[in-house]
Amino acid sequence: MREWIIANELADEEELNSIAMEAKEHVKQSRNSAWEKFLAPIKSQVTKTADLINNLATSLPAAAASLKKLVTDLSANREPTRRDVFKSLVRGHRYSRRE
Repeated sequence: MREWIIANELADEEELNSIAMEAKEHVKQSRNSAWEKFLAPIKSQVTKTADLINNLATSLPAAAASLKKLVTDLSANREPTRRDVFKSLVRGHRYSRRE
């Protein structure tokens, strides 16, 4: 197709290269935007989970260090999944049942 466009003088090589670069940049920006939209609610869940576990750590001084480590590990994850959030909640709940 590229050769046909050039042969029929619809566009030159430079124009086609420019179009290709713009298209690649658009796709890259769209992908990043979609990924951020996907992660936004999960990051919100991470924040809520961290708050819950921190509150639990306050009420359970014996398990506070372990609970705070759960929060640190979850918060440090740059691309958390819902599974990571639920694992942290389950582990936090297990500490509360031991008390």
